[in-house]
Amino acid sequence: MNIQQYQDNINEIRDKLLEYIDEGHGGEDDLSIFLQFLDSKNIQENQHDLKMFLNLISKLTKNYKRSADFFTKIFRILKYYENHIKKYFTNFEIFNIFKSSKRVLLFLFQEGMVKIDKNIFECMSNYNFKSFGYLHYFFPEIKCFLDTETINSIQEEIPDNFEDLRLIGENDHFHLKLIQKDLINDFVRYVNQANLHPNSKIPESIFETNSFLLKNRPNLIEYSVFYGSIQIFNYLRLSKAKMSPALWLY
Repeated sequence: MNIQQYQDNINEIRDKLLEYIDEGHGGEDDLSIFLQFLDSKNIQENQHDLKMFLNLISKLTKNYKRSADFFTKIFRILKYYENHIKKYFTNFEIFNIFKSSKRVLLFLFQEGMVKIDKNIFECMSNYNFKSFGYLHYFFPEIKCFLDTETINSIQEEIPDNFEDLRLIGENDHFHLKLIQKDLINDFVRYVNQANLHPNSKIPESIFETNSFLLKNRPNLIEYSVFYGSIQIFNYLRLSKAKMSPALWLY
């Protein structure tokens, strides 16, 4: 296979993956068709090809628009290849592929596909990971590595519905949930009651798992663009929210 053929093969796999994510209904038939396609490419028989595919999934989970069944589809694919993933890659290598995708890591931890050891904990404890809320988000999994003072501090900040929120994997602040669902009337009411400035940056949340949002911390109008919330976008635009070329990224 020459370079062009290899690139064409990658592009075909990417297109089929996006087709399954965007158009599939999440049922067994759609999954079976997609997995049959992957099997025809024999990616499970080649470590390099499998790593390429896993990196593609990792990038997709970090930056792609998420539908209601987005992660369900991703997790079914990973579960299908579980034995091959464990065969070709070490515990830390699997972690390293998905280290920037908090929601996928949680699935891998809970399924036992990756086990948290000292090396992984130390990686998650560095500044970049801590600033993205990893210690809080993965508190149940890393608690045994923490000192008593840190445990007490984190426990004070964890809400009662912690497990539900981290499975959702989105910013849990009330007005951002309104943006996510484009609930314009409730949002306008909240803005007026809270005297919220249209150029406000969104507050941080340990439950946010989208790395693009974690790295950029958008303002309200950028956040509304990211979620395709047309009504709230127009409201903020008419409220003189600042519009910059960065909106194209969202």
